[in-house]
Order: sequence, then structure tokens, then C-alpha cells
Amino acid sequence: MIQKSRFFAEIRKFLKFQKFLKFNESVVDVDESIQDLTGSCSFEPNSTKGLKPQVSYITSFRTTVRFSKLCIMKPWKLLSSEFLVDAPWLKVAKETCELPSGKVIDDFYTLWQPDWVLILARTKEGKWVMTEQYRHGTGKIALEFPAGIIDKGETPEEAAVRELQEECGYVLDERRENANKDLTGSCASLRMTGDAIRYVGSFPVNPDRHRGKFHVVFIDGVERLGKTSFDDTEDIETFLYTDEEFQAKVADGTFNHPLQIAGYFKWKLSQSASRS
Repeated sequence: MIQKSRFFAEIRKFLKFQKFLKFNESVVDVDESIQDLTGSCSFEPNSTKGLKPQVSYITSFRTTVRFSKLCIMKPWKLLSSEFLVDAPWLKVAKETCELPSGKVIDDFYTLWQPDWVLILARTKEGKWVMTEQYRHGTGKIALEFPAGIIDKGETPEEAAVRELQEECGYVLDERRENANKDLTGSCASLRMTGDAIRYVGSFPVNPDRHRGKFHVVFIDGVERLGKTSFDDTEDIETFLYTDEEFQAKVADGTFNHPLQIAGYFKWKLSQSASRS
């Protein structure tokens, strides 16, 4: 039987020869990764080559390695780009890209829209603030969490507070809001409210061809104190749902916005992590 350390050395040589990794830079990960791949398997030495592993295993290893952290996957090269649509709220570009294999794609289309924020706002009673409005993409009235474009110079937290009041009239209680204004006189102090306003994270809108992303902000303990301020194209109604009611609406398809479901799930996971 070949000792594992000697077998790993042979695999290193194989990987280096095949250029699956930059040998000198990645060698620290090799033993751990190969250990994961080989497990408790052992391999007989070749009778004429001494330490060479069996060919059948090398073929298997070659297939497996592309899924391991040893594999170095290269991005496409952008050769040229031209805008077909160049509007403030949407850009569509036709791009020419070269793949690592050398193949050239002449017409890969990408989209861009301004970054936006998803607002997970919960009242003091523990209910989610939600909206209904018409969405022309589906041609239907949609149940959603509040959301909106992040203006230039705004943080996601600042945009979340502004959009929540504009769309739904909900704000943090006046005492907390006034206390923050006294500290700095600006919305930047919203970061100082501790768990009341919490940045959860961000997602790409569509990793395949969309350059924008959206952020998720959780605001706890809001109440309806402010007035709404709709854009000219907005017609929004506000509703309150418990967490159980919201999950039921996801289950029955009433709530079906995939990006917002992902944002809610990320918040849910963060809650579980904070309790552990």
C-alpha cells in the first residue's frame, strides 16, 4: 500500500502538471483537500512505476478536482461594450466577451439598474409592515415589503428610513428619532440606534447578467406617525401581518417576490445565529 503522504506528493505532481493550481501559492490547501477527496481509500503501487497511483483513480480525481477549492476558475474578459439603452433607471449593454477557452461571445447582454433597499420593518407589536401595489411586469397587484431606490449619497439605512416613511408613513418612535437628531443633526446617526436599525446584507439582483444589487435593512419598533409621500406613479396600500401570517402567504403563493423572500430568509438566518 502507498503511504498517504507519498500518495499526496504524487497528486501534487499531477496537479502541477495539469495546471489545476498555482503550485507554490496553493500548496497549503492541498493535503486537506486531497484528504477530503481520498477519505480512507488506499491505492496499490504500480508494479513498474513505483509510486504512480492507478490510472482509474487519476481520471476520477481529474473530474472531482474541478469542484474542489484546488480549481482555479478564470473570469471572462470584456473586450467591448456599447449601451443600447442608457436611461437613468435602466441601462442595457451589448458586450463582447472572451471565455477562458478562447471562444468569443459577440452579443452578451447585461442590465443595470440603481441599487435599492429592501425594508424589513416590524412594529412594536411584532407585525411586519407590508404593501400592495400594481406591478406592470406581472400585470398584477403584488404584496411586498416596502422597498426603494437608494439616492446618491445615501447609505442603505438612510434610504430605508426615508422610503418607509414615504411609502407607508411608518417611523421609529419620536423619542428615539429626536434623540438621534440631537446627537448629530443628520441621518448618519441612524447607525447609532443599535438593534433598532440593522444592516442585514446585500444580494446581486441576478448574477448571470445584472450588474445591480439590493440591500436588506431591518428596522424594529416602528409606528405610524408620519405622512406618506408617494411618487407620481405610486399608488400604495399598507398592511400589517404577523410572521406566521407572512410565511403562510409565501407558502400559498400570495407573496411571490423571490428577491424579497431571499432577503427575509437572510434576516431569519441572522436571527438564529444571534441566538446561538
